[in-house]
Order: sequence, then C-alpha cells, then structure tokens
Amino acid sequence: MRRHIGFSVFVAVLLAAALLQRPCHAEDSIERIAGPVGSPAGPYSRQLWWIPVKSNGETLLLETMIYSPAGPGPFPLAIISHGKPNPGSDTRSMRPGFEAPAHWFVDRGFVVAVPLRRGYGHSQGTVSDMVGTCATMDYVATAEKTALDIDGAIEYLTQHDDKISGQVVLVGHSHGGFGNLGVAANPPKGVMGIVNFAGGTGDWAGRLRRLILGRFCNGRQRLLAALEQLGRQNSLPQIWLYAQNDQTFDPE
Repeated sequence: MRRHIGFSVFVAVLLAAALLQRPCHAEDSIERIAGPVGSPAGPYSRQLWWIPVKSNGETLLLETMIYSPAGPGPFPLAIISHGKPNPGSDTRSMRPGFEAPAHWFVDRGFVVAVPLRRGYGHSQGTVSDMVGTCATMDYVATAEKTALDIDGAIEYLTQHDDKISGQVVLVGHSHGGFGNLGVAANPPKGVMGIVNFAGGTGDWAGRLRRLILGRFCNGRQRLLAALEQLGRQNSLPQIWLYAQNDQTFDPE
C-alpha cells in the first residue's frame, strides 16, 4: 500500500512541477561550453550542464539541469523531458523544471537530467520538435524529431559523466512523453524503459477545444494511427499514466 501511495504522490508532484515552471527571459550573451558549469550545489548536487547535440552538420548546446546522489556511483540515469507550449508562446522563457520529481529519483539512487530541447530556454537553435503545420502535422515524424535531442542527451551523458552506469530510464510529460515514444522505436544502448505522463501532442485548439473535445492537429485519427505505428516499432517496456479527468488526452 505504501508503494502505491508513494507513487501517486510522485505523479502529483511531477504534473505540478510541469505547471509551475517560472519564466525567465533568455540572454544572448550567455557563455556556453559543453559539459558542467561550476560545482554541484545543495543536497541534490544541482548543476547546470551544456549538452552538445548534432544538427545539420553543426553542434548545438542544450541547457540541462543535472541532479546527483551523493557518492561516486555508478548510478542509473533518468532523463525528464518537458512538454510543448501553445504556438506563439515564448519558448525562450522556459527553464528546466521538474525539480520535485528530480529529487524523487535522486532519493532512489538515480542521476537525473532535465534538458531543454533546442530553441527552448537558453538552448541553442530553433524549435524543431514538430513536423508540418498544425493542419498537416506528421505525428510519427514529430515523435522522431523530438527524440533527436533526447537521444543526444543520452549519448553525451552516458559517455561523459563518470557517475552514470549506462542504464537509462526516460520520463516524459505531454509532448516530451510523446517524443520518448520516438526514442522507443529505435532506442540507444542502455535505455531500459519509459514512464509516459499524459503523453501526446497536437492539441492546440485553444478555446475551440472546450467546444469540440478531442480536436487535434490534422485529426484525432492521425494521432491514434501514429501511436499504433510507434507501438508496433516499440522494443521497450513502458508505463503510461493518464488521468480520468484529463480533458486533453483522455484514457479512451
């Protein structure tokens, strides 16, 4: 019973943390060098890292917050991936959130990475985690495109952080959860499984959604067909968690 209660609390804090990311505008003058910045701070060894990922022959650096247990390790790695705000939102105002769930994993012996994909926060590049316009959205390609930065974070951290064992669990919320399904179609070595919190994308109808429940970019059926295709390609154990009263991605 205690395990069930503890996991329910973890679900609650994860979703709350996703909603409580505090905005802070980006500055072009920030110095970025691949790897860690400064020294770990606080009881959870919080530390900023810049993670390099490849993009059309160039290297982009992703703003990433790392949390670590005490001791030399090696420890398994949990990567927590964020969602996607509505079109027109200031993606540069985002900061690595999910501090409470990061602490939850550290308390259980994980190193935790919370990267911001390219174009979000202080990460370099432009937002490129959607393929097509809302009217023409390709959901499978979108999952695969989102997976690129997650793959890059896995590759870099498992090779450059001595505290990491090489065993990886992927955690994602909303669009980040959907992107993890793209990773699962062709997972890098060491990825053991996925926890998907309200994973999905394409629900950007704004007020119209309240009138037409279930409206998604390029049609609800295309989203469902993409999930079916990604499921056929999947080779990893997954846990999907959706709330009964979720008005965006309902359990049905």
